[in-house]
Amino acid sequence: MKTVIITDHSIIKKARQLAVALHHKNGQFYGHHPYAYHLELVYQKSLQYIYYIDKDKRSDVLSAAYCHDLIEDTPLAFKELMNETNYRIARIVLDLSNELGQSRKEQFFKTVPKIWANDLAAFVKIADRIVNTNFSKKNSFDKYSRYLNEYPVFRYALKTDLYEKMWEELDNVSCFHGENNIKK
Repeated sequence: MKTVIITDHSIIKKARQLAVALHHKNGQFYGHHPYAYHLELVYQKSLQYIYYIDKDKRSDVLSAAYCHDLIEDTPLAFKELMNETNYRIARIVLDLSNELGQSRKEQFFKTVPKIWANDLAAFVKIADRIVNTNFSKKNSFDKYSRYLNEYPVFRYALKTDLYEKMWEELDNVSCFHGENNIKK
């Protein structure tokens, strides 16, 4: 296991408190769990791979792991999140937030360019996708099937040379074994 240095625990704690409170107020659940369960899983997955992130950005990325759904799923706006945390955290979260679209596919294709342009957002998105795919594999066959069907496009759209071990984990949980899985 790699030793990692986290520079600012106070911003992570503040981000966690904010995210948990707002998702709770919004009445959100993750399966049968309070939404805080999902946030904690994404944080833990991000922490597992945080060695990929420059030391001076780790606290912000871990904070964004807690906050990643705030703009998309609660009334909190970018500027409010920035005032509560900082610009980098708010920017990661904004770049992860789905754009409007008439379908899940349209939302994804409108959102991908923002994620692809922000390596830190890509990191959090991959951690989130690992968590969601693992959770759905154990708890919801319909969602798991959807994640499996979407994965070749997700992987192709977001694949970077960064975060190799994260991609390996996501490939494994998504049963992805190369180009032959991509549906034409």
